[in-house]
Amino acid sequence: MLLVLLSCRSKTATESEMNFYLADPDNGLRKTLVKEDVNLEISYRPRELVFIRESRKDQQPATLDSMDYFMFRLSRNGKVIEHIYGADQAEYNRVISYLDGELGNDIYLQRDGTIIYPAGVSLMPSVNTAGASTIILVFKSALRKYDGEFTIMFNDSMFGTGQTDFEFNSRDIKRVPSLKII
Repeated sequence: MLLVLLSCRSKTATESEMNFYLADPDNGLRKTLVKEDVNLEISYRPRELVFIRESRKDQQPATLDSMDYFMFRLSRNGKVIEHIYGADQAEYNRVISYLDGELGNDIYLQRDGTIIYPAGVSLMPSVNTAGASTIILVFKSALRKYDGEFTIMFNDSMFGTGQTDFEFNSRDIKRVPSLKII
């Protein structure tokens, strides 16, 4: 039943239905690559889902309409990437500083020749069971109003993976159902 509901491009979805929809690679909102021993994954996150626990949809400021959220996950050999550096406190601190802000200098969204750097970069707290470091990226890009393809480019200066391009199409973002606030 859930598969039928989502395949018909329902106009609304519960939180669990939304997460299922976003995780489905056929919907074009999640890209995964492996370079060397590093797994890189980026996925679109609707702002309604980002703010679900903090406020109701009808209470979100209109200024957020132009903001687009992506979850960027990094792991090395299936482990949270910053935990690999835990034995060396200085190196661990350098990695945390990179993931929680400096990474914003190495990643950007490009559409029609315009480069948009993140307005925000935030490392989410992780535990060993998370399996990957999770960084929330916020772009002021208004992708729901844009027509066409765009690329998120990561020029890794920390983990040795070089340049990675994640290609998306705004049509896939426009197809995301609205979140049903319960």
